[in-house]
Amino acid sequence: MKGKLKAVNVNRIVSGIAFIISIGTLFTFVYQTKLIREHQYATVMPYLEIWDINNSKEYSVNIFNRGLGPAFIEKIQIEYKDSLYPMDLINFLGLQKLKGPYTFTNIREGMVIKEDSKISMVQKKLPRNDSTRREMEKIMDSVLIHIQYKSIYDEHWKTSSANLPVKMED
Repeated sequence: MKGKLKAVNVNRIVSGIAFIISIGTLFTFVYQTKLIREHQYATVMPYLEIWDINNSKEYSVNIFNRGLGPAFIEKIQIEYKDSLYPMDLINFLGLQKLKGPYTFTNIREGMVIKEDSKISMVQKKLPRNDSTRREMEKIMDSVLIHIQYKSIYDEHWKTSSANLPVKMED
């Protein structure tokens, strides 16, 4: 009877240790899966920045995607004198009766901005002393451009010409 008790206890101890190792392996697997998912999200994170270029030959407003994945535009708004305009920059400048000629790109919902690219929303190649250029610069000093976009994993972000990109909570 003594020998049988020892065999049962050893079997229970071995099976208990195997069970604990199995649970530890499960937790390790779940944690590694979480890390892999976080890495995948980070490797396709778009990072849009809005910058203006103002030098002696041109004035331009550009969007740069300095992230690692494409940005899908969801919404663009222009803030001017405490009002929001749901349109892109060139249409807004048209409302302001600003004279051309411009080089421009329409930014619209559903547009994709690929990684490591630049899009000129509006560009005016005129000398600094040109009256049309000065008028445009004056308007742009009061303009804020707001863009909401998402990544391929449906993470939502917002950026503006005054702030760096911020992840939006779902």
